[in-house]
Amino acid sequence: MNKKIKPVGMPWSSGRLLTSAERDRKRRMNRESQLLRLERMKERLQAFDSRLGKVEEHYDRLCPTKSTAQPPSQPSSQNCSEFTEELSLEGDFPSVQNIPLPLSAPRSFYLIQTPSASSMPPLPSLVSRADQNTTLRGYLDDVLGSVFSVDPLEVCTNDIHNQDALIRGVVLGWNHLRKESFNCPLWRILSWTDELLTVRTAIATRLALLRGVHLMLINFVSPDRAPTIPRWFRPGKPQLSIPHHVTCDYFAWPRFRDRLIISDYPKLDNAFWSHFIGNVRFAWSFSPDRTIEMDETSSKYRFSNQFLEATQSMQNFRMDLEFF
Repeated sequence: MNKKIKPVGMPWSSGRLLTSAERDRKRRMNRESQLLRLERMKERLQAFDSRLGKVEEHYDRLCPTKSTAQPPSQPSSQNCSEFTEELSLEGDFPSVQNIPLPLSAPRSFYLIQTPSASSMPPLPSLVSRADQNTTLRGYLDDVLGSVFSVDPLEVCTNDIHNQDALIRGVVLGWNHLRKESFNCPLWRILSWTDELLTVRTAIATRLALLRGVHLMLINFVSPDRAPTIPRWFRPGKPQLSIPHHVTCDYFAWPRFRDRLIISDYPKLDNAFWSHFIGNVRFAWSFSPDRTIEMDETSSKYRFSNQFLEATQSMQNFRMDLEFF
């Protein structure tokens, strides 16, 4: 006569007791499921890595710069200027000819209401440099001012979702975000910033600049729920006491911001932005898989801790001396 196998251990969530064989089988299936999930995650990261590499190659072909011949992560003291915290926060302001310009994060773009295509400003390449009445700074001033009309209740302050949105927008295209049921208005602003200006930089530089833009936007719209921004992004006395162009607030070097506000020099004309975007760079020598990771819990893309730490240091934001 067959012996009946008795269930052992604690009951399952449904209240059912498992036999030893059933419990072993469940554990085996769980392990196989986890392994399959990890394999799929690795495949997605590899595909993402490949896509990111192709995007970089594409922009290197379209916009060849010296950054393709000399990686931004290995700049020599003869070829580029470092923005050190000590230089940017202390001491008297030296003559403009003797100092490196700061990293600019021209920061934000349209979005009070979703604009129509006809209302969107043209890309810088379509703006006539001969037309002094039409400047990129003017577009930036208008757009950056619109940030204060965004409803704080519509803003996403979840950093996991925000990092995922920024990464997918840059690598996969901003249209991917516009198809989703929830679309934070600040993501739209980031997309305009990227399309108008930062798209002309290397991938790591785009991500670093837009990350700073995003943090600033959240702090403007929802300061109570915003993440901490680097101290060199915090406004100085001239910003708080002297009327000025909104664009000035988005340069990362405090003393350069002060100089712009007090003396309006140098002029932020189209030639300035053209030279600026061609020479700004973020010092980052690592491969895409050291830059971007996937969160195992949410399956969303995120920046590596190493990359996030690098964006907190002003020394990693640099300008080629060709700019001066």
